Amino acid sequence: MRFELARRLPDYMVPESIVPLDVLPLGATGKVDRGALPDPGLLIAVSERKADVPSSLIEFELAKIWARILDRESVGRYDNFFELGGHSLLATRMVAEADRLLNCRFPIAVLFQAPTVELLAQRLIDEDWAPAWSSLVPLKTSGSQLPLFLVHGWGGTVFSYLELVQQLPDEQPCYGIQAVGLDGKEVRHTSVEQMAAHYVDEICSFQPEGPISLAGYSMGGLIAFELAQQLLRKGREVAFLGIIDTGFMSGVPWQAYIMRVGSYLPCRMVDHVNSWLRLPLREKGPYIAGRWKALSHWMGSYWSRGPVVEIAKKGAVAPKIPGYDDYFHAVAASYRTLPYSGQAYVFLSDASPSGWRSGWRYRVKGGIEFHRVSGNHVQLHADPVCVRQLAILIDSALQKSRAAKFNEPEDGGRLPAKRAGL
Repeated sequence: MRFELARRLPDYMVPESIVPLDVLPLGATGKVDRGALPDPGLLIAVSERKADVPSSLIEFELAKIWARILDRESVGRYDNFFELGGHSLLATRMVAEADRLLNCRFPIAVLFQAPTVELLAQRLIDEDWAPAWSSLVPLKTSGSQLPLFLVHGWGGTVFSYLELVQQLPDEQPCYGIQAVGLDGKEVRHTSVEQMAAHYVDEICSFQPEGPISLAGYSMGGLIAFELAQQLLRKGREVAFLGIIDTGFMSGVPWQAYIMRVGSYLPCRMVDHVNSWLRLPLREKGPYIAGRWKALSHWMGSYWSRGPVVEIAKKGAVAPKIPGYDDYFHAVAASYRTLPYSGQAYVFLSDASPSGWRSGWRYRVKGGIEFHRVSGNHVQLHADPVCVRQLAILIDSALQKSRAAKFNEPEDGGRLPAKRAGL
């Protein structure tokens, strides 16, 4: 969709990301419920704040070095080293720090040619002075607890977790897992299984020992679910699997599918019958034929394994997949979930379909806990009140998983008093 807009609109009018229609709050008629959407000003403010944060591991490390050398609390990816007070002596220190911490020695002149974190990181990678693209993005590195890995959803970035990470306790480090290919250099994965295999390798390299904690929002819940499956097959322990407002796009068992259809179709049937009654006689027949064709397509695509072609070329713009409007939609639709022997914590918004609960109960065999979060799908990462409630629920579940593993009291690491209330 973004690719199509880029062909038709000037660059400044193309949005950085597009929310798929299936994650927007819908009313009983199937139309977008505008009253349930978060405040546009809030979304713009969040978007602007997210846009300037480091988007990769090397950007994050460079930003930390700059902040330390320039004596600043934080540095954004678009900040100019020299506009922040840098000069030639500080540039020399900066290059020495980068060589010591990142093992990448480069000429000082490069900093003058690429004076922002974003440009310098890209230049170092292009010239092979720094490690290649990593899916691991540090969101909060401080804290004594085992890290929580937050898996990307639609769009591939991890910016939607920034507010959630800030609401979690100070002792909880968090790392984002972003999609391969966002830098325009790596070939994108064509399945959830491929994505998970790559992310498992990066997580195990970063944390070679100890139980692993995972969570994913929206499509990220499916990827986290597959990550947990592959980690168990590698003999690694999954201490926590959090699934945040995630549904299914294919491969649903007929029992769960019938339950979902049973909660959805009656309302739609009433709407269609009312629409049919208002139509002129000559349009009644074609209307029924059209609705039957749409229903057949919906049921068929819901059960089928979507065709995902092998993506051979590199590029920053997500490739078009035949039969789909969105690359991530195609990948998610091709994934068929298998039963999971471990435990999971499922966090569902007020607006989530009832079939999601039964679907996860069918798949998770090692024990499952459901938690209801106020708001709709979008508000779980855009509305401060909803994000705060979600953070408290996730923290409580993390404490419970730690208590079961290490026999710790469940109140250890609880949110401080200033964050504890809703």
